[in-house]
Amino acid sequence: MSTQSLGTGRFLWHMVAFRPWLYVTDDFLWTAVYCARLLPGLVAQQAFDALQRGTADPPTIAWICAAFVGTGIAGSVANTAGITIDVLFRFSVSAVLQRNMLAEILRRPGARALDRSPGEALSVFRDDVEHAENGSDWTVDMFSLSVFAILAM
Repeated sequence: MSTQSLGTGRFLWHMVAFRPWLYVTDDFLWTAVYCARLLPGLVAQQAFDALQRGTADPPTIAWICAAFVGTGIAGSVANTAGITIDVLFRFSVSAVLQRNMLAEILRRPGARALDRSPGEALSVFRDDVEHAENGSDWTVDMFSLSVFAILAM
């Protein structure tokens, strides 16, 4: 895939389409991570409502405590899974970009393989790929935080 003539939107689409199941899973998990932050507030609301109604008997208190612990565990599991899938997505994006760049260099004649110094080429392989990787990964955060904001309101 040559990215020289792609606009930003098309480039990001190609990165998402490279492994769509990974991108969708990453989106789902980070949406769960952000939205899990709403759960303790909902549990606290139930606790205060029970106190206000005067129905805060021991079984109700035990269920509310269990709900607090459960929301913490759910948030931790979502966070761990989200980080794992996010790293896999980021590495797959950077790997395909670096592989394509190296393939392009190897396709050129030996005397004209690089149009810059080896140090500049290494910088491109590292820094430019990292910027592209960040751009494709940050779309996950934009989507997830948008869902979080809508649910929070």
